[in-house]
Amino acid sequence: MKSREIFLRMGSILSLIICLALIRFPTAWLTTWLPSGMWLQGVWFVACQAMASILPMPAEPVMTACLRAEGAVLGTVENWLGTLVGGVILFLFGRLAAPVVHKLLQHPAVRPTYERMQRRLKPDKFWTITLVQFLPFPFLLVNLLLGTASDVSVTTYIFATAIAITPYQIAWSLGYLGVLRVSHLSWLLVGVMAFVLLVVMIYRSAKRRRHQSQ
Repeated sequence: MKSREIFLRMGSILSLIICLALIRFPTAWLTTWLPSGMWLQGVWFVACQAMASILPMPAEPVMTACLRAEGAVLGTVENWLGTLVGGVILFLFGRLAAPVVHKLLQHPAVRPTYERMQRRLKPDKFWTITLVQFLPFPFLLVNLLLGTASDVSVTTYIFATAIAITPYQIAWSLGYLGVLRVSHLSWLLVGVMAFVLLVVMIYRSAKRRRHQSQ
């Protein structure tokens, strides 16, 4: 196993441990580190989630902290908004700095993934842009690539990304509730089922539209 793969797996395990610890810590302990005022806390979490989406790091600890401090409903909305903001920033950076981004994407560690994404991506189709974000590619790389694709408009990107990130946000929130209330494991099952169902629906819709356009 390559050192890079070991590092990524260790990062995933550490991220999971942090998430579980945040769920078990008292909410009062977490809120002592936050700015006072509901709106300030909301803006803070949106900004943190956007930053976690931009940087090559797991965003789940930030998502969990937001859910713990803000509640399942408001926390889900803030996580969703922060992820969307982070994606838009990456997209615009890819658009404005396309020559630099293209050079970065030619790095040997990134190029194979970049080439696989190029083969799958058809920028002129809304649902293809939505579907490509469900593929096992890094969020950072996907959005930079979409930014370099001149045929993708900002409006199309925003709506496609808003749809693409919704299933995972809902599933994570329901999974959070399942872990928070271990005696009610049905929440965890509902989260998994909801995620799978939404992914299947979007995939089938995208596939059907692709066949119709051919």
